[in-house]
Amino acid sequence: MFERVVAAYDGSEGSVAAARLAFALTSAGGRVTLLHVLELPDPELELDPGIRRLVELAREDWAGRMAALAGDAPASLTVDGDVLVAGGVARTLLDVARDNDAQLVAAGTGAGGELRQALLGSVSEQLLEHAPCSVLLVGDEPMPTAPVVVAALDGSPSTGAVLAAAERAAVALDARLVLAHVVEQRWPLTLQELTDALSEPARERGRRVLAEARASVALPPERVEERLLEGRPRTELVALSAELRPALLVVASRGDRGFPGLLLGSTARHLAHTPGRPVLVVR
Repeated sequence: MFERVVAAYDGSEGSVAAARLAFALTSAGGRVTLLHVLELPDPELELDPGIRRLVELAREDWAGRMAALAGDAPASLTVDGDVLVAGGVARTLLDVARDNDAQLVAAGTGAGGELRQALLGSVSEQLLEHAPCSVLLVGDEPMPTAPVVVAALDGSPSTGAVLAAAERAAVALDARLVLAHVVEQRWPLTLQELTDALSEPARERGRRVLAEARASVALPPERVEERLLEGRPRTELVALSAELRPALLVVASRGDRGFPGLLLGSTARHLAHTPGRPVLVVR
């Protein structure tokens, strides 16, 4: 699915789960780089020998932890680990992703570990906004066990990329694929007949989006389901995820309704910041 992946590791349960899910989503023969950032206030500052020794001990400790985690990867993958001393976690992850031409950056969204700050706050936010590739975020909550991948399809030009990523993930995870489209209700009208009349073209478009998506996937029909929902996309997709507890929710970084120049739309941001499910934001 992905050939080159960078997975941030900070010792939290979320980062471990993100790395393991990244292993599953990496194509045979692909490479996963596990990365831990030892964050120092000023990495260029000359350190006295005692502090340098402590830094080296920390590097050895984190390298050993990543080597143990790499043991969970399939034998078909190349997994390497690196411990970098730097002044900014997010900037370092982004630089490594660009230098490695990464197709995916995976990270946990828990608050523990060496980061000393919640990845869900600043680090994951910067990854979502600035990563040159897709981003996988996994929280510290217990991983969902349902073999389901949900593809959020909005009919925008990014729909094809989301569908392709979701189908490949369903194959990799041996999961059922749920194609979801939300008919957005934007008319706060009290006259039901008028509301229905305005909504019907949107419903028809949604049915067409789902039908075209189903026709294009190669999975057996019994492994594909369509869900046509109505309401606010973020609300309906959160509710669907609570119902299905999917192994992965796949969304576009932004749809047709985003402002030009913004890499991340409001729905993707909301879903990525809602705990309880692994989210793959497709760039």
